[in-house]
Amino acid sequence: LFSSGKMLEELRKTENVIEKYVNRKIRLLRPPYGVTNPPLAKALRKKNYHIIGWSLRSKDTVIKNEDQLFKRVSERLKPGDIILFHDTKINMVTVLEKFIKFAKENDFSFERLDNLLGIEAYE
Repeated sequence: LFSSGKMLEELRKTENVIEKYVNRKIRLLRPPYGVTNPPLAKALRKKNYHIIGWSLRSKDTVIKNEDQLFKRVSERLKPGDIILFHDTKINMVTVLEKFIKFAKENDFSFERLDNLLGIEAYE
């Protein structure tokens, strides 16, 4: 557990790297594990971030079978869902391709989070 000051410094460093490549300051953040604690919440308030969570957890860090993973998200999908997928899992490319095709075939669309939530993603 770090102090809010240490977390602010980490946020500043991250902002600088992102701004270098995107040329914009971010305002959206998903905390590690989707969890905040009092020092992190204090740092995020100071930085005026919108904390983003998810409504549908894929469990892709636990479910290794691609068919089971696809079934989990496709059977639970509802309009407006924010789905948690991790880009570090090798099987996600296949699952994601299948999921996107499924969603489009079932009249779902994909929106940027700032549009979906009606908030500003960048300063």
